[in-house]
Amino acid sequence: MNLINSVLQESSAPAPDSKLKCERLLQVVWIAGLVGPLPLVLSPIGADLQRIQSWPVYVFGSLIWCAALLAFAAMVFSRWNRVTCFPGSWASRILFVAGILSYSLSVITGSLWIAIAGWTFHAGAWLATHAGSKDNEYGKLLIHWPALCMLLQLPSLLETKLVLAYMQLLSVVTASFFDVTGIPFRNDNHTFEFTQTTLSIDEVLVNSQTIAWMLFVSCTLVAWLRRPLVLLPMYLVVALFWTLGAQLVQLVVIGLACERYQLEFAAGWLSILLTAMTLLLAVGLFLSSDRLLQILFMPLPLEGSSRGPLNPINRGWNWLLLPLAVKRSART
Repeated sequence: MNLINSVLQESSAPAPDSKLKCERLLQVVWIAGLVGPLPLVLSPIGADLQRIQSWPVYVFGSLIWCAALLAFAAMVFSRWNRVTCFPGSWASRILFVAGILSYSLSVITGSLWIAIAGWTFHAGAWLATHAGSKDNEYGKLLIHWPALCMLLQLPSLLETKLVLAYMQLLSVVTASFFDVTGIPFRNDNHTFEFTQTTLSIDEVLVNSQTIAWMLFVSCTLVAWLRRPLVLLPMYLVVALFWTLGAQLVQLVVIGLACERYQLEFAAGWLSILLTAMTLLLAVGLFLSSDRLLQILFMPLPLEGSSRGPLNPINRGWNWLLLPLAVKRSART
């Protein structure tokens, strides 16, 4: 009788080979969903780069995008605990199912945008499923997901309206600065006409990847610094503000250099140098604003402080800003 029971237990126990096959199948599903559609995800960036007419500027734009994407991938890989898992939480399951449905719908409709959205959902499911290498808590990697969402372009109509509004704002601010410098010009449909040359805001924006690149880098820095996701909209507003300032500097320098010193900063290697300097300026100002946001949104003291116990509103505020609260409590 004991022999029969032992045989039945051995037959009902899962074989190690089947478990290994399931793990390998899961890895194939994750890798296929992440790596397979990657050329489609990067195709909008490539299309924007192809509109650049200057070959050196095109090479520079490609290099800065590659550097940003590789730095992001290296950051996520370094924080992963190297354990492949099935989607366990509700967030990971919803994102995983949304990714599969989006992939299927993109095949039926032939929509590139839906396919990129499916990749974004699939990547979010992977981040929500896997744990970090230090804290070993699942879902901690989800803070990297907003950076991937920045690769998903807006619908064309909405994007056109936002770009036109941004160009109008940039044109007004740039015209004010040219008035201050005393350079005679005429502003006609986002084009500045000087005595010796013309400067088109549209051409400068096409030859510069500042806006999309800065939004992606800002989300990457938020993930790198482990800032609360509830503050992400404020960080994006700050990134857009400093992007506007950087492109304002770029336009003013191009106009002044061409009108007064006969230097062409709108194309060639001088354009690359100017774009690199303005990008570094924008990133530096963004990092300085991070400290300001920490001061403005500093969490309230934890229990045991001289202020007394926290009320429910205080506790809710600290819960929203939990990473900052934990970081500061660890220092004290």
